Amino acid sequence: MSKAFTSEETADEVIPGRAVVRARAGERRPITAEGQRALAEAYARAQAERSTEPESVQRLAALAALLDSVEVTAVSRDPDGGAGFGCTVTVRDDAGKTLRYRLVGPDEADARQGALSIVSPLGRALLGCRVGQALEVERPSGVLELEVLGIEP
Repeated sequence: MSKAFTSEETADEVIPGRAVVRARAGERRPITAEGQRALAEAYARAQAERSTEPESVQRLAALAALLDSVEVTAVSRDPDGGAGFGCTVTVRDDAGKTLRYRLVGPDEADARQGALSIVSPLGRALLGCRVGQALEVERPSGVLELEVLGIEP
């Protein structure tokens, strides 16, 4: 996976198939209402499936800590109409491919599903972008050039 889609922090797989970055003590991290519901459902499933296996206990504790650290944040746009948290941004890459990304918190990011962390390099580049804007994002494989085609709340 390209570094443009990942956080530079250490990640653990708390929800199967999804890398979740552990919060620092006292840190409040943004999450969409949908993301918070998904975490709560994962926690409820983990409680129902709970066993005395160390992995089960650790997963349940990690989900509980994660739920305690997130804060539901409203979808927003910046005052000038640029993309903000929770917005979906449609871009065209330098190969002509159209891509859609929803800007979300690090705990619900899943680039394969179009949910892009606002702390990832690409997510940071898209925050505040405006329709028609050209962006360049550094990647290990070279610069990715994008044109912003649309922004939806």
